[in-house]
Amino acid sequence: MPERQPALLVVMIDTASLRWHVAAIGSGAQVIPLLRSEDGNLDEYRDLEPDAQLSFLRHRFAGVLQRGCDRLYPKQMKVSHFLLIADGHYPDAQPDTTARLAAHFVDWMINPPVTYLLHQGEFREDSVTESLDSLETVAGELPETVAASLWAGWAEMVELLSQPDCWELIASPPKSIE
Repeated sequence: MPERQPALLVVMIDTASLRWHVAAIGSGAQVIPLLRSEDGNLDEYRDLEPDAQLSFLRHRFAGVLQRGCDRLYPKQMKVSHFLLIADGHYPDAQPDTTARLAAHFVDWMINPPVTYLLHQGEFREDSVTESLDSLETVAGELPETVAASLWAGWAEMVELLSQPDCWELIASPPKSIE
């Protein structure tokens, strides 16, 4: 049986439209767009109490990470590091929601490791800079090799965000009716 190739699994979280994209970065900085949500996929947390907001986001992103891993399996790849990158804090949430969510994933998912980053500004092609200085580590560690792989695929990943047809759309689950 052939050995699976290591890859970064990157979740890019757009907090303005409350959607996410999942891509893999393989060897040689190969970017593989995997999944995307509809706008408003994360919207349901807004109507919840603070602890329930955190629980909703934890569960949603745990499912996103699992689906990303599932898409890598047939490509003979395995996750070597998870990166969750939000372009801001979650609107209508407690100020510490981002930090608490990040700490949860870093504390509970240790193999492969998780790093939660905060990007300063929207994910747009014209926002791609000369370096990853626009990223702040919220929780976890960003080893130099992981940062180098992320940087090598960053511009292409951001460019692919504007091409919805290259991502598998994951429809939002129906909102619960009370």
